Amino acid sequence: MMCDGLGTLYQDMGDYEQSRAYMEKGAQFFQQIGDTYWLTVTYQGLGSIHEDLGLYEESLAYGQKALALSRSERYPKLEAMALYGVGLAHFRLQNYEMALIFLAESETLARELERLDITAVANLTIGQLHLAQGADGLALEPLQTAVSLAQTVQFLRPQIEAHRDLSLAHRRLANWQQALTHFEAFHQLAAQMLDQEKVHQLTEMRTRYDAERHQRENELYRLKNVVLAQKNEELQALYQEKDEVLAIVAHDLKSPLNAILLSSELLSYRLANSEQEELRGSAQNITRAALIMTEIIQHLLTSNRIETGQIEVKRRPCSLADLIKQLLDMEGAQAQKKQITLTTTLPDDDTITTDVQLLAEALTNLVSNAIKYSPPANRGADFSPPFRQSSVYCRSRPGVWHLARGEAAAFPKIYPPLIPPDESERVQRVRVVHRA
Repeated sequence: MMCDGLGTLYQDMGDYEQSRAYMEKGAQFFQQIGDTYWLTVTYQGLGSIHEDLGLYEESLAYGQKALALSRSERYPKLEAMALYGVGLAHFRLQNYEMALIFLAESETLARELERLDITAVANLTIGQLHLAQGADGLALEPLQTAVSLAQTVQFLRPQIEAHRDLSLAHRRLANWQQALTHFEAFHQLAAQMLDQEKVHQLTEMRTRYDAERHQRENELYRLKNVVLAQKNEELQALYQEKDEVLAIVAHDLKSPLNAILLSSELLSYRLANSEQEELRGSAQNITRAALIMTEIIQHLLTSNRIETGQIEVKRRPCSLADLIKQLLDMEGAQAQKKQITLTTTLPDDDTITTDVQLLAEALTNLVSNAIKYSPPANRGADFSPPFRQSSVYCRSRPGVWHLARGEAAAFPKIYPPLIPPDESERVQRVRVVHRA
């Protein structure tokens, strides 16, 4: 039906080649699915298009196909239209006798079906046929009938043609007053139709412009999507390449760093009882730098595993108090340098289910950063991260830092949830308190 509708639209716009192409596609489709009703309608449309193109033989062939289908499938309204189409084609081919037979049959059937539009055009064509044969007197009755019926259904074009032909017939018969009356009616209706056609043409131009504009916009949108898809593929490839290079570099750096760390520790051990304090300090600095670099590399590897989906959370029960105690023992020295006292507030039942390694790493990062970036004693900062899901988070008020577990998500994009949601109501805190 879409092809048939587009064919009719292009026919109304005067683009007969496009109209014929869509109609032919529609006929093939309806024939394949066995829809004889719409196939009949499409055959009639193709006959009309070929008549507009002056291809009367082809018009007659499609009209005969439509007539055969409408009769075999018993579509009386379509049969009346097909009879008219065949009669019109015979008239264009100057087969006047055959034309009169089909037109008269069309007029009779259309009148029975009360299809006044078909009855009007059938009478109009019969009158034109009599004029073509020189039977001017016989042309008057069908032409006058065509005028009356066309006025009833407000069918303007048949009225115009019928008044024009009536004026011609009366002039030939020397009925000058009647000829003048119909001639004036012809000009009046023609001017009215010209105005309507101008409006129609403007509407068609607007419709064509909108259709072309939408087509250009759709094409532009499609091209943008193609470009975006290509850019996205390129970014994904670069991102993957970056991850691979990062993993390779990190792995390659671990071995020489381990060698440096081992050598610095061995050097520190040998200089333990030495009086060369400068050398001992240098060895310790090398050890600290190597440890920092090892930690950075480990973080890079962990982040890479998370981003590539290679990390696996292995949850098991553990004591939060023991974990926190180990953490505070490791960070205690750095806290004392900034006059920060580390204290814990934990309930008696402190067993949780989590990935111990990942939680320890997260807590170590939180506490070490809190100590590192905390202002001097008796000064505080207020940080309020968004709380969304059960995880480990850090927040502060002036003079107090909190590490808490509960309804929070300080690191949703860095670490997966380390503590199951069913334990989210239990909030445990580790306070890092600034004191003078």
